[in-house]
Amino acid sequence: MFMRTVNYSEARQNLAEVLESAVTAGPV
Repeated sequence: MFMRTVNYSEARQNLAEVLESAVTAGPV
């Protein structure tokens, strides 16, 4: 679970970066 100190928007942006990186890497 995410800590309350972490903003929802910030966590969402971080997740977006991870997903984008995964898409850029492409299926292995």
